[in-house]
Amino acid sequence: NVWDLYLSQKGGGGGLKRRHHLKSHMGAVMCVAVAADGALAVSASQEAAIIWDLKRGQMLDRLVYMNKKMTGVALSPDSAFVATSLEDRSIVVWDRSHARGLLVIKTGNSPVLSIKMANFQGQRDESRLPPHCYVAQLKGICVVSAHEDSTIRVWDAATGMPLLGLCDPSGILL
Repeated sequence: NVWDLYLSQKGGGGGLKRRHHLKSHMGAVMCVAVAADGALAVSASQEAAIIWDLKRGQMLDRLVYMNKKMTGVALSPDSAFVATSLEDRSIVVWDRSHARGLLVIKTGNSPVLSIKMANFQGQRDESRLPPHCYVAQLKGICVVSAHEDSTIRVWDAATGMPLLGLCDPSGILL
């Protein structure tokens, strides 16, 4: 469901009003990411990620990767790209407008619990950038993943290369 939060004009509180009932997943929805402008959302379930137009309440596209179960979803800051985490401990970076997988990141031995996409402010090795048309758009964007082994990892969204690994509270870098 998509809800509008409203405030009463007479100062008597407010409430929620349902705008859309979005239903296209066959199973439970595991997570959702919403664009900063509120126009798009991406929801992930075990069978697929679905891109939604929130203004019209319509499904725009369905993202499926080799029938793998999806566990998480994120939108890039400009909403041009989607990242999905899979039960096999990998992350797929997608071109949202063409519903096409661009890159698969193998994250290691620990399950991915959640992911986000963000602008990366650190240094990265430009010599490893592949000569693909989407690389220029992904330049400076990273995927941040939280793992069951208490680590947070930062990945270059254009290359899949690790940019940073953060350790667990005991100081062990995994």
